[in-house]
Amino acid sequence: MIFLPEFQPFIAFVNPDAEVDVAILDRLVDEIVRDPRRSSAGPLLVEADGRPGAGSGGWLPTPLRAVVHATGLFRLLPEHGIWLGRHTNAVLDVEWIAGTCLVIQTDVFRQLGGFAPRYFLYQEDMDLGRRLRDHGYRQIVVGDLLVRHIHGTSSAVQDVRRLAWSRASALVDYLAATHSWISARLMCAILGLGALVRAAYEILRGRTLRLSEFGTHALALTLPGRTLKLVYAQRGQRRESRPQ
Repeated sequence: MIFLPEFQPFIAFVNPDAEVDVAILDRLVDEIVRDPRRSSAGPLLVEADGRPGAGSGGWLPTPLRAVVHATGLFRLLPEHGIWLGRHTNAVLDVEWIAGTCLVIQTDVFRQLGGFAPRYFLYQEDMDLGRRLRDHGYRQIVVGDLLVRHIHGTSSAVQDVRRLAWSRASALVDYLAATHSWISARLMCAILGLGALVRAAYEILRGRTLRLSEFGTHALALTLPGRTLKLVYAQRGQRRESRPQ
């Protein structure tokens, strides 16, 4: 449970593996107050070497956007996929912002009921973005504000598989909860095929960790029924483990 102070107009969410200081949060607040229609803002997340990551935020999934991502066309059409990956110096309107570093108006966050409890570790930020969009709020990524996000640094294959499974299964759960049966499974199939192609490419390059990651994504996405059964089972176990 998150307790929100009544007197604080903004609340910030920051992952422990993101290099964020007060100046960055102040800049995000400044960008929000520039436009009364803006509810939230986030920086552009970059890897350790300064390359833009793929998790800063983006747009809500549709079959066409799934195709753009799965085929790699997001490199040519960076604003037409699901995940924002390119470097931009503009203040870019998006439909969801990564919870890795997110500043949002406290009243708006409270009005929407916060993060949905059904999502564990992943997709709670995309779901929040969907509800913000549905209520007419603008969300922005500040492209010239860079934050290093050192994630996935473990060298253990088992850890990579576990995190990849958490990410992919949460996406399957989100798609099933927010789209029709046909649309959700179509997007799962498209994204799963894209992950399978990437896994094959990693085999050619001999990169075990990335192969494990994309292989796990492909398995979870191409078998959504099996994945959802496991997700529901894990959710039930978490409920049972909570203190009464």
